[in-house]
Amino acid sequence: MADAIKVYNSMSEFYASMGGAMEQDVDFTIHRLEDVHGEVPIKSPLFRANYYSILVIRKGRGKYIIDSQSYPTKDGTIYFTNPGHIKGFEIYEHSYGYVITFSEAFLKQYVREDIFDEFPFLIAENAPPSYPDKEIFQPFDALGEQLLREYQLASAYKFQVIGSLAVVLLLK
Repeated sequence: MADAIKVYNSMSEFYASMGGAMEQDVDFTIHRLEDVHGEVPIKSPLFRANYYSILVIRKGRGKYIIDSQSYPTKDGTIYFTNPGHIKGFEIYEHSYGYVITFSEAFLKQYVREDIFDEFPFLIAENAPPSYPDKEIFQPFDALGEQLLREYQLASAYKFQVIGSLAVVLLLK
């Protein structure tokens, strides 16, 4: 009998299943890829995530699987997934960039309750990775760095700022 697809409700749950530890007190995370990946090559099991993910891969090679479709990841890759899809990944060489995760509850609390009216693609759209030119990719990379800096602060308003930056990311 085939293994059941595991379901993860947070990045910290998923990371723990891969043998790591990650603190997460809110339904938003951002981490440098080089800080969360161990020795390569890495192959994840297929899983279902009940959270949104955006990966901004400045440098690295691998493969991303979503709902039985396979896509290469390479230098300058950006991809977005919404909750509920079966996915997995393989990493062939050390990757640099950002992995950003957030939940619907985070968006509704720190952006606005009617978030899906402005961003209907958050509900069901599944898009393949994009491989933009350097001048298009660079603002995503800079936004990842800005999100990470805000995430590491101890500000009383950090998640409101992060929510606003998440809107910029979604608009781009």
